Amino acid sequence: LRVSHAFHSHLMDPMLADFRAVAAELTYAEPQLPVVSNLTGALAATELTDPDYWVRHVREAVRFADGITTLHTAGATTFLELGPDAALTPMIEGILTDEVTVVPSLRRGHDEHRQALTALARLHVTGTTVDWTSLLPQTTRTVDLPTYPFQRQRYWLAAPSTADLSGFGQVATGHPLLGAKVSVPDEDLLVLTGRISLPGQPWLADHDLHGRVVFPGTGLLDLALHAGAQVGCDRLVELTAETPLVLTDAAVTVRVVVGPPDEHGARPVGVHTRGADEELPWTRHATGVLAPGGPTPPPPPATWPPPGAVRADVEDVHRGLLRHGYGYGPSFQGLRAVWRRGSELFAEVSLPEGVTADGHETHPALLDAALHPHRLDDAAGPVQPSVWRDVTRHAVAPATLRVHLVPVGGGVTLTATDADGRPVLTVGHLESRLVGADELAAVTGSGDESLLRLDWVPAPEVAPDVAPATWAVLGEDPFGVVPDAPAHPDLAALLAAVDAGAPEPAYVLHAPTNPAGQGPEAVRALLTDLLGTLRDWLAQSRLPRTRLVLLTQGAVGAGELPADPVLAPVWGLVRAAQSEQPGRLVLVDTDGS
Repeated sequence: LRVSHAFHSHLMDPMLADFRAVAAELTYAEPQLPVVSNLTGALAATELTDPDYWVRHVREAVRFADGITTLHTAGATTFLELGPDAALTPMIEGILTDEVTVVPSLRRGHDEHRQALTALARLHVTGTTVDWTSLLPQTTRTVDLPTYPFQRQRYWLAAPSTADLSGFGQVATGHPLLGAKVSVPDEDLLVLTGRISLPGQPWLADHDLHGRVVFPGTGLLDLALHAGAQVGCDRLVELTAETPLVLTDAAVTVRVVVGPPDEHGARPVGVHTRGADEELPWTRHATGVLAPGGPTPPPPPATWPPPGAVRADVEDVHRGLLRHGYGYGPSFQGLRAVWRRGSELFAEVSLPEGVTADGHETHPALLDAALHPHRLDDAAGPVQPSVWRDVTRHAVAPATLRVHLVPVGGGVTLTATDADGRPVLTVGHLESRLVGADELAAVTGSGDESLLRLDWVPAPEVAPDVAPATWAVLGEDPFGVVPDAPAHPDLAALLAAVDAGAPEPAYVLHAPTNPAGQGPEAVRALLTDLLGTLRDWLAQSRLPRTRLVLLTQGAVGAGELPADPVLAPVWGLVRAAQSEQPGRLVLVDTDGS
């Protein structure tokens, strides 16, 4: 809504008397349907017919969360938002932790007709009766559904429940990455265990550093805070990150171990992982100290954003992070607004659609997005949190946060609140460090990786007593591979030379080269030309023993060298042809050395 005044605030005071006079002139009637009042958060009785109620409604706070909770308590499990955008949908999902269906009728920027039909379809498949006859044209022919009922049975195994785990001596933790916990007798230890993988947690694939998927440092903090909540420690005195966790499609087992308390109640905590093979050693990623009784959070700003804060462009932040070497995907692009006031930063972050905060103390993607404006002020290159100090969890984080960042002593302090200013998380001091590509490459091999990998193997030299193969060139030889071989402009010229008495070559070299340009048009032009060459070659039968050698340069990435985006599709096209005509085509790539 584009309005001149903030509803429900003191700015409405000057108009309340006139509003009361107009409201008193209206005629009221009891509602025909139950109405939950946003003024009281409960079912309305007779107050809706009182003009003073509507005066209070203009001035007093909106008890939206209480109203949603009242509806859910009364049995409501499906919520349909009617409005021009999905503004309330994420709020409802953040309020209710049980399984509920929340459907927006419209979304800003989406086709209204398609979005409305999508909303009705989702309501239908989740158990709400939809009157399709009032929606479909009267001329539409309808077909009766089968007479047998839909069985609605899941094909996938459900996650073990608390009761299931108890049979193995474990208790469910409710955390998405830490499925179970078990206590160790006599030593007062608590061990939390789980599995992390990209197929299991696809949102993690959006945390990309130097082209590798790295478990975020905010994720280590989330694991430690959740472990502390299990033993009554809401404060993390310190957490030091040690070894980065580089993720692949293979799952890793994670263990969070909480040690016995000292005389002050403080407990050591460590985060470890290893691959699926039980013979592999454990890798320690972080160690720290948990303690009870965190400090009182500072009061939130009286206004948001605070006076004097100048709004910055969020897209500028995203572009700057890309230049610094961050490859954040959609799940980690939760920064919605940012302001600067001197060296201070103020930010609003929200979890993107499809990523839920359920079970996390503070969702790693949400907290990581809160740090994005500060990371632009760091040294050039990706950084990761290295040391967290004096971290206190005041409440389980919702899907939206307001964050205040203050640079202090080479690091930053952080205060996070919900949209109403209630404290969620405070960080006394956070230090970060640069993460290099070599460091990530060194730790990648420590986990359980796929057995398939790409290696560059030197080509064997031809023995002196072996006669060299006969070559011909189709087009040009830009790399000078076979300088003495006869060159032919096209396949017709080559076949004509063979008909005229030239020897039948064992190999014919063709080198697709990157034309000028790097866009889609360059790719299309190169592949169209190559496709014609391949079709002509495979259609002719006059050179049955001759192999066509396709030579590229830089089409396959080697080491730190990225693949040429224009030439890389050449390998896909030729490999498809090789599968149809085995033995007739050879692919070779060179790095130019």
